[in-house]
Amino acid sequence: MRVLVTGATGFIGANLVRVLLERDVEVRVLRRQSSPTLLLDGLPVETFTGHLTDPESMENATRGCSQVYHLAGAFETGPDAEARMLDCHEKGTRVLGEAALRMGVKRMVVCSSSITLPFGPLDAPAAEDDDDPFEEGGVPYRHELLAYYRAKKAQEREARALIPKGLETVIVHPDFVLGPWDIKPTSGALILQIARSPWIPFYPPGGKSFIGARDCALGHVLAMERGKPGRSYLLGDHNLTYGEAMKRIARVVSRPPPAVPLPSSIPRFVNALDRVFGRQGSRLSHLATHLESLFIGRYRSPERARRELGLKSTPFETFVDEAWKWFRDHDYVRRRR
Repeated sequence: MRVLVTGATGFIGANLVRVLLERDVEVRVLRRQSSPTLLLDGLPVETFTGHLTDPESMENATRGCSQVYHLAGAFETGPDAEARMLDCHEKGTRVLGEAALRMGVKRMVVCSSSITLPFGPLDAPAAEDDDDPFEEGGVPYRHELLAYYRAKKAQEREARALIPKGLETVIVHPDFVLGPWDIKPTSGALILQIARSPWIPFYPPGGKSFIGARDCALGHVLAMERGKPGRSYLLGDHNLTYGEAMKRIARVVSRPPPAVPLPSSIPRFVNALDRVFGRQGSRLSHLATHLESLFIGRYRSPERARRELGLKSTPFETFVDEAWKWFRDHDYVRRRR
């Protein structure tokens, strides 16, 4: 069986490709001309260079494939961020999906984001189909996060619109992913920040749902095998406050844990500056948006993926240690990126 993987040169995609190869799946990867190939070097994969929004290119990429894993995405900043993200997520998903249909592909897994799902408090995490308080203008995001939220929502609409045409699409929503092959790094930056500092005394009072990179990749495969078309599956396993997560990470990397919550006055002060001096895409607006998100507890239930997909749970410390080993082996600890 041959499958196409988009976004294979990224963090989650690199883990997915390895899981598929372990299952003796023939993997074709789509990459842009400018995409680095470091995460694919040495792997027995077929590489196809093309662009998501080019119909002919996508027909060639999907020809001969029985399934498509669509992980390609972008988080953009700047004045045109939303337009560029919509082009990638909305148009790219539509063009890829329609090309897949013409080439006889029957099933596609689309990687969205947890940002489009509702969330709840730690003692009552939200499920995928809980009432979405964001639909009527109550989205707790601004600037780039708001643009990303809209682009991902548009992507999901395009994915579901393919179902009546004959392409079974299943949508997965990774949350805070930690593990190896985090080349930029993305979420793994939290591990490196703690490891590189003698002590980080403060922690933000919010929290998230964490998952290991391998479990996240397996979630994509299980969604392909068992997921219901049009259904959303959160890929997040451990609901932890940032304080608790940072304490556990500090233990793995042999650093003292943070002890003091950041005062709530900090994001209020930065937000006030942003309202007066900020603009979309500026460093100030990006800082304000990032700080604001760290003060929100965004907890989501993993039960659907466990129940319907059979996704197992890896201990938090296990996948943090896997990420930490990968960073050490690739000399990230001393490097400042």
